[in-house]
Parts: sequence; C-alpha cells; structure tokens
Amino acid sequence: MNGLYRFYKELQRRNVIKAGISYLVVSWVLLQVVALIGDILNAPSWLGRTLLITLIILLPLWLIVSWYYELTPEGLKKTVNVSKETSIAKKTSQKLNQFIIIFLTLAVILLVVDRFFISERIRSEMIAEYTPPSTTHAIAVLPFSDLSPEGDHAYFADGLSEELLNLLSRIRELKVTSRTSSFSFKNSELPVPDIAKALGVDYILEGSIRKNENQLRITAQLINASTDEHIWSQNFDRTFENIFSIQDEVASAVVNTLEVELLGAHPVTQKTNPEVYRLYLKAGQAYLKDSNEDILLAEELLTQALAIDSTYTPAKILLVKTHQLQANYGITDFHLGNQRAIKIIEKVIEANPKHAEAIAIRGDLALAYEWNFSKAERLIEKALQLEPGNPEVIGYAATLELSLANIEKSITLHEYATTLDPLNPRVYFGLGLAHFCANNLEAAEVAFRKSEEIREDGWALQYYISKVLMLKGNYKEALTVLEKERDERWRLLGLVSIYHAMGDDAKSLRALKNLSEKYGDEMAYQIAQAYAFREERKNAFNWLERAYDVHDLGLNEILSEPDFKSLYVDSRWEVFIKKLGFYKERSK
Repeated sequence: MNGLYRFYKELQRRNVIKAGISYLVVSWVLLQVVALIGDILNAPSWLGRTLLITLIILLPLWLIVSWYYELTPEGLKKTVNVSKETSIAKKTSQKLNQFIIIFLTLAVILLVVDRFFISERIRSEMIAEYTPPSTTHAIAVLPFSDLSPEGDHAYFADGLSEELLNLLSRIRELKVTSRTSSFSFKNSELPVPDIAKALGVDYILEGSIRKNENQLRITAQLINASTDEHIWSQNFDRTFENIFSIQDEVASAVVNTLEVELLGAHPVTQKTNPEVYRLYLKAGQAYLKDSNEDILLAEELLTQALAIDSTYTPAKILLVKTHQLQANYGITDFHLGNQRAIKIIEKVIEANPKHAEAIAIRGDLALAYEWNFSKAERLIEKALQLEPGNPEVIGYAATLELSLANIEKSITLHEYATTLDPLNPRVYFGLGLAHFCANNLEAAEVAFRKSEEIREDGWALQYYISKVLMLKGNYKEALTVLEKERDERWRLLGLVSIYHAMGDDAKSLRALKNLSEKYGDEMAYQIAQAYAFREERKNAFNWLERAYDVHDLGLNEILSEPDFKSLYVDSRWEVFIKKLGFYKERSK
C-alpha cells in the first residue's frame, strides 16, 4: 500500500493526473465542436469517429510525456534532470487548474448553445405545420405501351414513363401522381376519365413506343381528363441512342402545353449510355418485386451499370435502397448493409448537394440506423424545402415525424401523400398508423380499410385493424379479423392484447410465451410493447433492452406507440429514451 501511495504522490508531483484531466476536458470540447459543426455542415459521419479514435490513441502518449518530461522556463526537460529547487511543477499545477476551469466553462457554453439554441431552432422548424405546395394542375403519367414487334421493350416503356414522371414532379406548380398509383393502370381497359377520377387528376399523359431494329418511335399525348379530349399529341422518331434527348423533348412539350411557369430552367435528366439505362430499368423492376432473390438481382444489375458509368446518380440511389433492404431483411449483415448505403449516398450528395431524394434517404439512414434524430430532422427538412411535392421525400418526412411524436404533422404529410399516390396501400397504411397513434380510431379504421381494399395481405394490416376494433370494444370482431393475419408473429401479438383486454389472461400469456419463444430476436420491440400493454413494466424494459441490443427498427416509433404510455411514470423510461438519443422533452 505504501508503494501505491508513493506512486500516487509522484503522479501528483509530476502533474500527470491534472495533465490527464486537462486532456480529457479538451478532447470532450473538441468532440462537441466537431459534432456541432458536423450537424450544421452535414459533415460525414466518419469525421467524429476518426477524431475520437485518434484522441484515444494519443492519450497514453500524452500521459507518458507528462511523466517523463517537465515544463521549465527553458522548455521541456526530462523530469529526472530537474532538481526540486528549480522545479516549477507547482506553478504548472496552478496553470493546469486554470486551464481545466476555462475549458470546463467552454464545455458548459457549448452544451447551452446546443441545447437551447441549435437544437431548439431545429425543433421549432420541424414542429411547424407542414403546408403542401401550391399547385395549378394535377397530372398522372400512365405507363407507356410497348408496341414493338417482339414485345420485348416493356422495360424501356416503363422506364420512359417513370423518367417523365420524375422530371415533371420537380416542377413546383405541378401535382404529379406517384408511380405506384399511375402504374396500377398498366394495360387497363378503363376509359381515361375513370382513371383520372380514381387518381384525382386533371390531365393524363399516355403514349407508346415502337422499336424496329435501331429505329424508335415514341408517341405521347396529353388528355384533358374532364372532356377526354386530346389537347396535344406528338411523335418522336429517333435512333435508340437518343433516348435521353427524347425524354427532355417530351417533358418540355408537356410543360409548354400546360403553360406552367417554371422556377428556373426546365428539369433535365442525367445522361448515360443506353446499356447503363437498360440495366438500371431492369434493376428497378426487380427491386419493386421485393423478394430476397429480386433484391439481390437488382444489386447485381446496378453493379454492372455502375461499372460502365460510375457517375449515374439514379443507379446509385437505387443501389442505396437495395443495401437498406438487404440489411433490414437480414439478407446481409445489418451494420454492413447500412454502412454501405451511407457511404454511397454521401458521395451522391457531395456531387449533387441539392438532390432532394438523396438528402431524404440520408436522413432516413440517420433515423433508422444511426438513431441520430436531430441530424435526421435537419436533412429531411432540407429535402422538403427543395422538393415539397416529391412523394418519396414526403414519405420519409411522415415517417420521421411519427418517430418524433409529431403525430399531427405526420397525419398532414400522409394525407397529402394520399393525393399524390391514391392507389398505394402503404400510403393509407401509414396514414392509418398515424391516426392510430393519435387515438383517432375511426379515422384509423377508415385508412386501414382503404389500404385493405387495395391489398388485403398488406404487412401487419389485419393486426392493426383488429387492434382498432379491440380498442373500440369489439372483441369478437377483432378476433375474427385477426384470423386473416397471415403472419403468425403479428397474429400472436394481436392475441396477447385482445385476450388481455377480454380478461382471459391465461390465453394472453400463452400467446405471449409462444411469441417470445419463436420470435424473440425479430419481435423484441413488439414483445416489449405487449408487456407494456399488460402493464408488466419490468418485463417490458427487459425486452426493450433486448430490442436495443439487436437494433430493432421498431424502436424508431417508441414515442408515438400508445401501448408504452404505461411506462411513462417509470424512471427507467426517461433513461431509456435518452439512451436512444431522443430529446428529453419529447418523451413526456
């Protein structure tokens, strides 16, 4: 013990302890400064990690130097060569005290600036009510028909339609129906007025392509939906290599016909060679099928496309989405897939600083993967400002607002999304979920039922409909609806709640035991939710910790989920919410 005490006193005499404290304080301030600047300037996520690793590596070197060297009026000298009579270690100790106090004060100032100015400004901007952009015309682009002799260019016809849709959606004065709803009428025999009524638009843009050897004819026509009158029609005869100039011509002609005043120049598409574009379109078709095999196929096709043209932005963005799905579906390692996605999308944004969809995707990654909610807010708000009518951006924004418990704003965003994508079951499901979280049970049921009309076997749809019925006291009907839920995981989760609400605890616990044993890792968040609904707080928090350990994406919606209200009075709630990274005041 005497030896340890003498060693401790020697550390004090040589100012090693205070040198270590000063190093830690300065390091903390540096990390905070980098974090603040990174948030403001959207610096890459690796910057803070690199600084932290560097500081950790340098700490032992700093302590070794503090032990072996002493600061003297003549500069640094080895401690063993400085006599006690000439040593100024005590003066250095006092200066280190002042140094530590100064940097601790600076640290407090940074905390106050971040907490009450920067974060508060971001919050006030995000909480402000979303106002849909003002538009003068509503238009839908139907999938072009493939009239080629072999009928083997449907992928190009779809791609042309999609590219026209993308170009037109960038015009602020136009309200453009989303691809999902427009393409649901592919090969439809319905009259144009009926299609327009279903989509809620004033104009329909339709057309066809016919490829014969290397010659390409595109016919495009604009139809006034109310009168079924062709107000504009034009043929474009080109060689197959000129597809991008054709897209620009068609888009410009439509814009001129609608007499829309643009904000700036006409939208333009990024050019690439036809083979890259063909691979990209085929990858898009595979991606939309949403199976594991098709997602891997999409990645393979996009990799081939980017090997030919590494600058083609649409292919990069679609590749990011495939990496996200692979990570979320367990096709690849969760962290590896998301880190690949971040690396690619950050390069896209670096090259295209005003690409709204890319910025929104980066915000979604900050939300779902990094759990950096302030960063997600800032990025998605920026994307909304750039393209307030972009359905993709609106979808990401609505998801974010639900995560941040800004439920009314999420509802507003979802409601506007339904006007842009009126035949997309996922949009109505999102609206139903937002109403459900707001306890608007009637509105929630209407939205869920609308989603059911379009696609009955939607993800967890029957579970949520049964949950709404249960909360309205219709237990028998709730059980009947739940029987239609094809996913056993969600069916078991629904039985836990319904039987508990009915007072049949034995059946509720049996379903919960079955759910936990079969699907513990993949449903950790939902199992915690079930325990919270049963007001079993200890088990709920245990499963929340498990959900945190496996990075369960359900945790993104923890603040809005009504079942967790039973945990609000528990001191562990605030601790867990802060651990996730949410603002403290939002957890109340």
